[in-house]
Amino acid sequence: FGAMGRSGDSAALVALVVSGVALGGVLGLLAVTALGPSKKNRQGFRDDDEEDDFREDLRKRRQLREIIADEAAGMATGFSMDEAREKADAGHEIAKGIPPAEVLSALQKGNIRFWMGTPSRPETSAFERRALISKQFPLTAILGCSDSRVPTEIVFDQGLGDMYVVRVAGNCLDNTTTASLQYAVYHLKVKVLMVLGHEGCAAIKAAQLPDRDIAKEPECLGNLLSSLKRGPC
Repeated sequence: FGAMGRSGDSAALVALVVSGVALGGVLGLLAVTALGPSKKNRQGFRDDDEEDDFREDLRKRRQLREIIADEAAGMATGFSMDEAREKADAGHEIAKGIPPAEVLSALQKGNIRFWMGTPSRPETSAFERRALISKQFPLTAILGCSDSRVPTEIVFDQGLGDMYVVRVAGNCLDNTTTASLQYAVYHLKVKVLMVLGHEGCAAIKAAQLPDRDIAKEPECLGNLLSSLKRGPC
């Protein structure tokens, strides 16, 4: 590792190591070296703009080190449930003010990122995950298929707690799936409801088989295929 020029840098590094061990994961460490002026800077700046640029860059780097240190300290010492609840309450209030059109636009943009191979893969921090323990406030409820090739959150490039997803073979609308979506609307106050179909659905294809072939399937599967064939109950 590079030399640590400040005690805060050392503390951040120690906290990162401790948190990595505590989480049982593989932790990649970035040692941030102390930022001192280059030889050129010690000799003086060419003009005021150059000095301003240097100082702004220095400020941003110091701010980044402080953020890393704060996150590492929190991971090492843990977060209280009170702090987590405050985080959840703040996020809930923000979610309430987002209009449905904006939610739908975010889904469309997320799907474009997935399609173009440039997903952001929004992952939550340990603090944000703990905040979700106390409450959930997804903005979207989706009825999708169980097909392994259509993982809903990945397809829309969404993160933990962003979507309320009901997945069943053939995205079949029956009592159970309808009740699940009603819960999302009446209790979670989602802004957008969506049915997500996809190409090459094996359940839909099987539901088009003759009744005599469907009758050969296991009882529960046969009932599902027959339900898909009849349409919504």
